[in-house]
Amino acid sequence: MNNINDQNICSCNALTIRDVLAVKEILLTKFRGFDDVVLDVPNDAPADFAGIQLIDAAHRYAALNGKRFGLARPASGPLGALLEQGGFLQEPAAGGMIWRAGAEQ
Repeated sequence: MNNINDQNICSCNALTIRDVLAVKEILLTKFRGFDDVVLDVPNDAPADFAGIQLIDAAHRYAALNGKRFGLARPASGPLGALLEQGGFLQEPAAGGMIWRAGAEQ
């Protein structure tokens, strides 16, 4: 992804059901202003399946609107453990690369 800077990075402290609405609104604002949007999830950020759904929806939104979306770094910590538990990291061809590759479309 090109043109990554502090303005098109969305940082969050958690990706749980309690947090995803606020993160979604920030992501949509970023998408309105930038073609490349990055979500920065700290390694120790709490996460649940609502967070996974949000990341997947943001990735799909970007693809449908000619934009690019990715994580600032490959998923790890609670998010990585949840992805592993849910089987999301088993098949890269089925979308697993978004979780592994960091900032990719």
